[in-house]
Amino acid sequence: MNNKQLLQQYVDTGVQLPEYQVRSLPPDFLKTYLRKRIIATENSSTGLADYEFELITPDQRFQYWMKRVEAGVELPEYQIRSLPPDLLETYLRKRLIATKDRFKKLSDYELELLTPNQRFQYWMQKSGIIPISNKEFELLTQNDRFKYAVKRAEKWDYISNKQFELLTPDQRFQCAMKVAENRGVISDKQFELLTPDQPDQRFQYTMKVVEEGGGISDRLFKLLTPDHRFQYAMKRKEKGGGISNEQFLINNHQVQIPDRV
Repeated sequence: MNNKQLLQQYVDTGVQLPEYQVRSLPPDFLKTYLRKRIIATENSSTGLADYEFELITPDQRFQYWMKRVEAGVELPEYQIRSLPPDLLETYLRKRLIATKDRFKKLSDYELELLTPNQRFQYWMQKSGIIPISNKEFELLTQNDRFKYAVKRAEKWDYISNKQFELLTPDQRFQCAMKVAENRGVISDKQFELLTPDQPDQRFQYTMKVVEEGGGISDRLFKLLTPDHRFQYAMKRKEKGGGISNEQFLINNHQVQIPDRV
């Protein structure tokens, strides 16, 4: 078997060749090579190399894109930018479906191209898997921010302090109660963001935490009103727990003193 036959045999396999070899292929071999490579990469995660994509015809590019888009496979950013509008819309829709797999996610560029509603759907399906950035959270509508925060609470994976701050006062309270309901606790910063002039919100959250078997830090204990501190301590005792030494010292002027931890 001569060199030409060996090369023909290798080209027919559809296996990728290094760029310098591809660019040195005779025209007929190059045409066959590119056709075989398109077939070989239709559903693969890697796809054509940049130098291969550069060499295919416009019609081949479109057919290649059609196959890749239908498979929901990620395209490089420079190729996404070149997609016709109708194909781009299909591409993003297919990518949203493909990334329902917990191990797959959209690229930053793909996220930028989504509509607000698509972006929200994506973050909701990834809730508990990929945390949303503060920047992305800001792009959500106020109602969608709250839905996302509640969904995260249900997954035992909570939003950042910055995101909590972007919620309305009522949404913060409802979010905090959902966290407590799922046997979690919000951060000290988030507790402080619960409306200071409505101490009952902080108290209701605190009592829910205790009801679910938890407790609060000494720092947060100081933020409660004297009466709420006392009720908190009594509830802890009722649930078979107690309060810390510092909380005991803060609370020791009350009429009844629960047992210390």
